[in-house]
Amino acid sequence: MQRGRDSAWGGNETESLTIFHSEGMKLRELCTKYGVCGKFDTKTHNTTGKLLGWYAQHPLEVLNAKTYANDAVFVDTTHNATSYSFKTGPPAVIDCFGHTAPCGMFQVPEEEIDSVAELMRLLELDVLGATCCTDGGPAWPEIARMFRQPHIEDTWHNCENGDKKAASLSSKEAKKKFGQLKNKVLYQVLDQQELSDAFSEMRLLAVSANGSDELGRWIDRMEEGQTLRTATHATKFFSCSAKGCLSRCEQMMSKLKNSGTSKREMKHWTLGELQNRHLTKVCNYETE
Repeated sequence: MQRGRDSAWGGNETESLTIFHSEGMKLRELCTKYGVCGKFDTKTHNTTGKLLGWYAQHPLEVLNAKTYANDAVFVDTTHNATSYSFKTGPPAVIDCFGHTAPCGMFQVPEEEIDSVAELMRLLELDVLGATCCTDGGPAWPEIARMFRQPHIEDTWHNCENGDKKAASLSSKEAKKKFGQLKNKVLYQVLDQQELSDAFSEMRLLAVSANGSDELGRWIDRMEEGQTLRTATHATKFFSCSAKGCLSRCEQMMSKLKNSGTSKREMKHWTLGELQNRHLTKVCNYETE
């Protein structure tokens, strides 16, 4: 298996980067099917030549971005997606059929405001007034402000974190009740009084959290940032089903790692492998 991987993606770093760059440059050729060129470029250190980041867009993704990015853009960044310790972001939009549509790929060493904002501009995802929906990483609120975009957070991540904090509750009944309330505040469109009452009920349950205040802090974060994190407020900016519109960020990353089955092996991927997986995902979207 390793010999096969070496043959496809290079047996050493030099071979691997050569394949990665060669395949990436092909994206810049005019696509007769879509009538546009794709995009690919890398950023390297001026002195050492060390790779500092890269981005790519298949021609279909260029069209997706131009056509749909004026509505909403979804981004989930993650680490350990290749053997390089880069943060990986596969941004997405929603097409006219309501499907999550890929619109590029980028990698940066860290999720820093200036470097990520630059790549989002190059991918033409900095559309004024579009809703910016992210995984809640620290750089995104400022990036959304720079682009003058409303910012909301992907519900999937907040939901998962809530479940982890709820493990400190003392009984199955309390955990079940908390789960119902959590889903209510995150996924249902309520009036403001109903939303406030649900948070109050969650706080009463958190009292029994075995001396841990992590659950209480999670509730504080959700309530204080409810305009970013609850369907009651977030669906004012964008709606494609109250639940679905706020869980799109994770979809692109989930497809990239085969719903989690490839998560462990991702950290061994070369840049060429990640690039190929992404382009395969684009082709799958094209034929769906």
